[in-house]
Amino acid sequence: METDTLSLGNPLEWGDQEFTWLEGRISEWLDSDIRNLQIDGYAYYHGEQEIYNKTRTAIGADGDSSTLTNLPNHQICNNLTAYAIDQKSNYMFSKPTDISSDNDAYLNKLKLIFDEIFQRSFKQLGKDTIIGGVGWEYPTIKNNKLTFRTIKSYEILPFWKDEEKTEVEFAVRYYEYYTTTAEKRRMVDIFTESGIFHYKWTGKLIPDEVPVEPYIKLKYLDEQSKVIYIPRSWGKVPLIPFRVNPSMTPFLSRVKCLQDAINELMSQHEDNLSEDARNTILIVTNYDGTDLNSFRKNLSEIGVVKVTTVDGVEGGVQALKVDVDSSSYEIVLKQLNKAFFLNARCFDPDSDLMSSRPNETNILQLYSSINLDANDIESEVKASFKSLKYFIDEWFMAKGYGDFSDDNFEISLNRDIIIDESSRVDMMVKLAPYVSKHTFLRGLRFVIPNLNQEIIWQKEEGIWTNTALEQEATSRYGTDTREQTDPSEDRSGEGSE
Repeated sequence: METDTLSLGNPLEWGDQEFTWLEGRISEWLDSDIRNLQIDGYAYYHGEQEIYNKTRTAIGADGDSSTLTNLPNHQICNNLTAYAIDQKSNYMFSKPTDISSDNDAYLNKLKLIFDEIFQRSFKQLGKDTIIGGVGWEYPTIKNNKLTFRTIKSYEILPFWKDEEKTEVEFAVRYYEYYTTTAEKRRMVDIFTESGIFHYKWTGKLIPDEVPVEPYIKLKYLDEQSKVIYIPRSWGKVPLIPFRVNPSMTPFLSRVKCLQDAINELMSQHEDNLSEDARNTILIVTNYDGTDLNSFRKNLSEIGVVKVTTVDGVEGGVQALKVDVDSSSYEIVLKQLNKAFFLNARCFDPDSDLMSSRPNETNILQLYSSINLDANDIESEVKASFKSLKYFIDEWFMAKGYGDFSDDNFEISLNRDIIIDESSRVDMMVKLAPYVSKHTFLRGLRFVIPNLNQEIIWQKEEGIWTNTALEQEATSRYGTDTREQTDPSEDRSGEGSE
């Protein structure tokens, strides 16, 4: 759903016309196809899929469809959606991000922000981005520290400043919660540059008991040493979009029909295999009785039915059924699975490329599909961190750390890719006489993840001579190995304030 690029100013200054317009836009968005796809994406991820609405039906005597309850009705959910989402998010976001900056003081402060708690939140943000097509990061202050809160895509209706959708003019957040008296409340928050405006949603915007809230409350001591809080705005709307691609495509829009087809095919196949004489269509000849319901009951309870011979025609019972062609089923299922992974843009674990010992070429080919999305995601994430930088720098200035607005930092996502370790080691060993020690150890980073610790050990053994790699380790881990004396200490380190 496209959103307008406009400026409405402060909601406290709006008139009836502005509110009526916004109420219409909110109502339209709440029932929009794009939002429903985002909501269904989370439902499908958690296994709540269309297959659980499956029934067995037949045409009744009146010509209308009716539900049959006496037939097998399997509802098999082969949740490839969750597998693909986990695969893509773990590939991009499971490993810690690398942060680098030419300003060491800035880098040390940044590492206080991008700590382990942020890394865990960032991984969830990555999953939200893949599912909904966009994830939202909300910088906020908690316990006198800058933290980031993730908001799901289906809760945010953005209005952009420009056609390229690079910066939010203002945004609407819709959410629901239950009070202590089990009353369901529907709320709308409007995020503007000056603060958050709270409304109850009834189809109309009704101001909440607390109509407006500042983004930041800075704690100060007045002349009498009394604690006071001074409200402050960020100067921008503190909502940063993390897109999966420029069009913000929800994941389910690519694979829903294929996921449903796989579930339906597997369920129907199991239904056919489960049919027997007790629940299938029967052809009865010369039944020794008058009530067909009793015939079914006797057959179900004791598995025996009595028939007679009439006018030389022997009685009997035979099933009317369609033979199950398992080979055709397997071919179709394989094609659907292949189409699913192709459209999901991730790799199929049952691919022929994995049937034998994979080499470097096969691995690269295997990851070619997932990298189609990964390259888009990485470029969008880096652009989003540029937007996030503004709020980090504002917080550092408010804390008196200094003005870092002219300094830059870079974020690198470490993709979790399978590698042919033996081939890589063989290659590096053959190259060892012709490359520097620096290049050699960098090529073996998959077996030497902590260059910092490796340098310490090599110094102890008297074989360390590479200053360039030492400087890289210092930049990567935020610790100067030249000042370390105890190799037993934890050297994974973060910068200190």
